[in-house]
Amino acid sequence: MESENNAGEVAMMKDLLCPDCEKPIMSMQKAENLLRTTTSRTLVSRCWCGVAYEIRSLKRNVLDVSTSTGKRSEQFIEEGEGQ
Repeated sequence: MESENNAGEVAMMKDLLCPDCEKPIMSMQKAENLLRTTTSRTLVSRCWCGVAYEIRSLKRNVLDVSTSTGKRSEQFIEEGEGQ
């Protein structure tokens, strides 16, 4: 598993992480299921640290997480994880 804490962050894991506090905010599978059924293709919520975030599905295997503080990360879905 790979993870960095800078702009353009790359992470490979089973949970989406908040770009600000790096704590898990949602499982990859749950995010995929919600995005699949949402017409806007964007999830908006808040992390436990209080920062608002948006999750978008830009590509088939990449979830983009951006926060109200301007931090952003791309988190890759491992093969076979959400299928």
